[in-house]
Amino acid sequence: MKLMFKNPRLLFGMVVTLGVFAMSARTVSDPDIWWHLRTGQAIVETHHLFYSDPFSFTRLGQPWVNHEWLTDILVFTVYKAGGMLALTATFSALTAAGFFLVFVSCRARPAAAALFTVWGALVAAPTWGVRPQTISFLFAALLWLILRRTEQRRRLIWWTVPLMFLWVNLHAGFAIGIALLILHAASIGLDWSFGLERSHARLRLRNTALALVACVAVVSINPYGLRMYSYPFQTLSSGGMQQWIAEWASPDFHEGKFAPLLLSILFSMVLVARSREVRPGEVLVFGAGMLAALSAIRHAPIFVVLATPLLSEWNDRLLSARSNAGRVKPAKTGHGFKLAWGGVIIAVLATFAFARIVQVSRQQAQSESQQFPEGAATFLLRHPELQPTFNAYNWGGYLIWRLYPAQRVFIDGRADVYGKELMRQFTDSYSLTKDWRGPFEHWSIQSVVLPRSAPLGQALRSLPEWKNAYADGQAEVLVRTFPPPESEVLTGEAGKRSP
Repeated sequence: MKLMFKNPRLLFGMVVTLGVFAMSARTVSDPDIWWHLRTGQAIVETHHLFYSDPFSFTRLGQPWVNHEWLTDILVFTVYKAGGMLALTATFSALTAAGFFLVFVSCRARPAAAALFTVWGALVAAPTWGVRPQTISFLFAALLWLILRRTEQRRRLIWWTVPLMFLWVNLHAGFAIGIALLILHAASIGLDWSFGLERSHARLRLRNTALALVACVAVVSINPYGLRMYSYPFQTLSSGGMQQWIAEWASPDFHEGKFAPLLLSILFSMVLVARSREVRPGEVLVFGAGMLAALSAIRHAPIFVVLATPLLSEWNDRLLSARSNAGRVKPAKTGHGFKLAWGGVIIAVLATFAFARIVQVSRQQAQSESQQFPEGAATFLLRHPELQPTFNAYNWGGYLIWRLYPAQRVFIDGRADVYGKELMRQFTDSYSLTKDWRGPFEHWSIQSVVLPRSAPLGQALRSLPEWKNAYADGQAEVLVRTFPPPESEVLTGEAGKRSP
C-alpha cells in the first residue's frame, strides 16, 4: 500500500480499476448467460463436452462447436459458489482488469492515461455484462500490452503462445488475437518502409511472424480440433447473426450511448491533424480499431484496446510540443498533495464499488422477473404435455436453464447452431409475415410462450383452436386445444393449409 502511494502511475491505475469495477457492475441480463450456465452444469456433472445440440427440438443432434466450453465451466462454478452476486462481481473484476491493462499500455503521463482509459470505458460500456465476450476483451488487452512491450523486451512475444492456447478454449474471440499479431507486424513493417527507425525492427518482425505461426498452430489444441480454424469465419459470415442479433449491427450514432465512440473518432482526427509525430503504423492500428467498431457494436472494446494508448500518447505529444514552445505551463502542485487526494479518491471508489455490488445484488431478482418469463417457465415445467413449445428468441436461453432436460426449446441465442433459414422461419412466425404458420405445421407446435405484446400471440388469441393457459405481466402461454373446423382453416401467404 505504501508503494502505491509513492507511485503516481500505480495510484492512477488503482483509481481507474476501482472506477471501472463500480461502473461495470450491473444485474445479470444477457439472455445467453442462462444456456451457458446449463451447459457448464452439464459438463461439470457428466464430465463430458457437447459436440451436438442437446437443447432444442429443432436442431437436436446437429453438430455444435461449443467454443466457450471452458468459460461455461467457469461461469457455472462461480455461480454455484456464490450465485448471481458472485457472477456480477467476477465479471466486473474481469472488465476492470482489462481496463487496467489498457491503462498500463498507455505510455502517456499517468493522469492522461487514466483520463483516456476512463473515456474508453464509456466507449465500451454498451457491451458490458456477464458474458463470455468480457474474457476476450481481457485477453485482447493483455496480448496488445505484450506486443507493445516487445519493443523493449523482445522475449515477451513468446508469451502470446500459451495465451492463445488458453484463449482458444475459452472463447472464439481468439481470432482477434491472431488479427492483433498480424496488425502489429504490419505496423512495424509500415514504419520501417517509411524509413522511420525502430529498435531492432527486422528482429521484431521475424519474432512476431514466428509467434504468429506458433499461435495459429496451437489453435488446433482444443476439443473440436481443426474445426476451430473455420468457426470464427463462419460466425462473421453468418447471415442469421448479422441480420437478427443487434450487437452485430453498426452503431447508430443517433443513440446517446454511442456518443463516446463518435467523439473519440472525431478527437483522433484533430490530434492527427495537429501533430507532426504520428507514425504511419499508428494510423494503421487506429484505423483498424475504428473499422472494427464501426462494423459491429460488439467490437467497440477492441477499438478501446487499440485506440486508447494512441489517443493518450498523441495528446501528450501535442501538449508537450506546446509546452516546449512556451504556450503551456504545467501547474505546480505538491507531490504529496496529489498522493493524498489520490488516497481519498481510492477510499471513496472502493466504498462506492462495494455499495454498488450490494445494490446490484438486491436488484437481481426484480430485474430477472422483468426480463425473463419466470412464471411462464414454472407453468411449462408443470405441464410437460404442452410440448413442443414455440418460444421468443431472447427467452430461449432462460428456458433452457429452467426446463432442460425435461423440455427443449424451439430457438435460443446460439444463432450459429440454428442457421439463417430457421432464424428466418422464426422471424416470419413471430412477426406474422410470409408463411408464418409454416413452423407450426412442420414441428406440430402445441404451445407458445411469448411477450404479451408479440404479434404472433395477438393473432393466435383470435383463433378458435388456441386459448390462453397462463398470463402475467411479462409473458403468456397459449396452447392448442382442438383442430378448427374446415371452414375456419387459415392459410399463409404461400398458400399452405394449417393442420
